[in-house]
Amino acid sequence: MEHFDDDVINLIGNYVYRLIDPRNGETFYVGRGVGNRVFSHAQGVTLKDTEEEDEDWKDEVNLKIKRIRDIKASNLAVLHVIHRHGMDRDTAKTVEAALIDAYPGLTNITGGEGSNDYGPMSASQLQDKYKAVEFNPPTTNNYLLININSSIDEVEIYDAVRYAWKLNITRAKNADYIIAESRGIVRGIFTADDWFNANDGVFKGFPGHGLDSMKKRSGFVGKPADNMKQYLNTRTPPREKGASFPVRYFYFKEKQSTDSKLDILGKTYSESVKNISATNEKCHFCHKRKATTYKEILDTWKSPYLPIKKPACKICAAKPQELMT
Repeated sequence: MEHFDDDVINLIGNYVYRLIDPRNGETFYVGRGVGNRVFSHAQGVTLKDTEEEDEDWKDEVNLKIKRIRDIKASNLAVLHVIHRHGMDRDTAKTVEAALIDAYPGLTNITGGEGSNDYGPMSASQLQDKYKAVEFNPPTTNNYLLININSSIDEVEIYDAVRYAWKLNITRAKNADYIIAESRGIVRGIFTADDWFNANDGVFKGFPGHGLDSMKKRSGFVGKPADNMKQYLNTRTPPREKGASFPVRYFYFKEKQSTDSKLDILGKTYSESVKNISATNEKCHFCHKRKATTYKEILDTWKSPYLPIKKPACKICAAKPQELMT
């Protein structure tokens, strides 16, 4: 079978599926979609929900396509299973995230929506998370929160948090403290002596070092912030619905240049932002969510120097390194 009939497509709505390697029965990809997306993916056709591309998506596509080509080279076809159907889009995202968490070793690079905050935990971890006091540090500092769910069980917390992230390295250098969070709890707090490209020699021996996919990632060298120990094991703020990016900025200090303005993409903050209201437009970057006013973005993220010149939602505005184009 290579496609659904049109009348069936109208009935099944959003669905979640697994792609399976027939050589060993191993699930190697979990996805969601509508129409004939499962068949397209099983054939190696790459699709994306939006026009925006990113390095994680390209890495994921490369891993998945390689697996599919290997299967076809063995004169076999990719197997697929529809796990749930007849759902709305938001429910499909939740089911997809749960399945991604349930199958280790997938070619999916990023976790499903909400997996950072609501993903797999033991009963004791769940108890600890919701019994913990909230992370509420002094607002005289800038904090860079990095989720290390994917690596905390494999390496030391310091190595898990310092390598390797897709972020704006200039903005990262303005962080006073780097917070390692896992499953909603602060696991480590560090200061950075300096930040480097992920392929710099200081990270030799780390997973992925030297690969092209690491060229746009960064890491830091630093030390534990002993003066912040009282904030360990506190509960981090929940993410905006739909956010899955592992890096969050909680910046409270305004960086001032010599003329009290920061030049962003050739324009000052006042010239590029102050008169723009985008409440009735779609976000230019994700093409999904409703854009918000720049004032609300600035109030929410505590920074008047976000490099945004086009309508954006608050979730995309939290990822300025992806908004530079």
